[in-house]
Amino acid sequence: MTARVTVIGADRVASTMSAFADDLRDLADAHARAGALLARAAAANVRRRTGRLAGSIAVTVTADGPIITAGNSGVRYAGVIEGGWRAHGIEPQTYMGRAIRSQADDVVTTYADEIDRAARQIKGA
Repeated sequence: MTARVTVIGADRVASTMSAFADDLRDLADAHARAGALLARAAAANVRRRTGRLAGSIAVTVTADGPIITAGNSGVRYAGVIEGGWRAHGIEPQTYMGRAIRSQADDVVTTYADEIDRAARQIKGA
């Protein structure tokens, strides 16, 4: 005697799981939101004289995640302000480090919400 089993909805589960995997590979929106949170916090944390350093903080979104940069050709002191320069008596401000620490929960929530949204699209039997 041969037993026969039919799984109803297996094709739909497989296709929506595949779409879920695709969504996890493309987190560009979550990267952009997380990067914006960090960049805003870093700009708010940095001491201001002219505002050029805060204005130079920018986000670039890559497939691997957001990259937050500070400084440019007109603002070459971003690294010195972040990390300090002991030989010149400049104490570190760690505006980027404070931004990461202060926004860690919100960044995690941003990614968790995106993954949850994608997971809710999985359908099946």
